[in-house]
Amino acid sequence: MKNETPQKVKESARFLIDMYGDNVEFIGKYQDSDVYQYMFPEGEKTGFPFVFLYNHHTGDVQKITGFDSFDIIDVAEGLDK
Repeated sequence: MKNETPQKVKESARFLIDMYGDNVEFIGKYQDSDVYQYMFPEGEKTGFPFVFLYNHHTGDVQKITGFDSFDIIDVAEGLDK
């Protein structure tokens, strides 16, 4: 797994990092992007997960939440099979 979270991903997750701490983890690939998920502290009631798609070719970051985030997590973790 990747160790270093890209700065652009951290910038996109800044509002979460400021509230809950720096808990962004690489979880896999989705299409042409690396997938990073914000891991909330245990016991927090937060609703949908936040995932960040990072395209290392363009440097673009896309923030995804809602029901789509579950599908992306399943693909990134290989659970869609």
